[in-house]
Amino acid sequence: DLAAQTALIGVAMGDLLPKFSFTSDLGFTSKQSRNWFNHGSFYSSFGPSFSWSIIDFGRVRANIEAQEALKDQAASRYKGAVLTALKEVEDALVSMATESKRLSQLLKAYELSQEASRLAQSRYEAGVEDFIVVLNTEITRNAQEINFIQSQTNLSLNAITLYKALGGGWRLVTENTHGTH
Repeated sequence: DLAAQTALIGVAMGDLLPKFSFTSDLGFTSKQSRNWFNHGSFYSSFGPSFSWSIIDFGRVRANIEAQEALKDQAASRYKGAVLTALKEVEDALVSMATESKRLSQLLKAYELSQEASRLAQSRYEAGVEDFIVVLNTEITRNAQEINFIQSQTNLSLNAITLYKALGGGWRLVTENTHGTH
């Protein structure tokens, strides 16, 4: 839009300049149809023409100013689109970095809950702990595993958001009734 609107300013400025053209005309003329194609009924004309809207310079300048205002609007929309795109990329990068850090912490918590569960099972088998301790550590381990898996999912979704923000796209390929893609 911005490039097209900038070009329209040039078109509007062209109205400030005089216009030169050449015209020509060939034909036959006669008051009676039987004489149309006689040598005497042939005519031709050729010559330059010149036009200049010198009286309309106020209109031309107003048109140029209007086109420049439209160009400024297009430039503002372009800047807005660029800033929005940059914000989307930055937000996606921050979300990925945050979730990546969270994923690392959840992995540690999951590994520690696995170790706690293993120790509780060993202590139960040795007769030192009640079975309720084993169940509680298993519940905690399962919760940590769910949190870890959810964080992996969130990280993948954040990567997709970043890819889209960077202008990535994809094409959905479906199979039609004839078996072609």
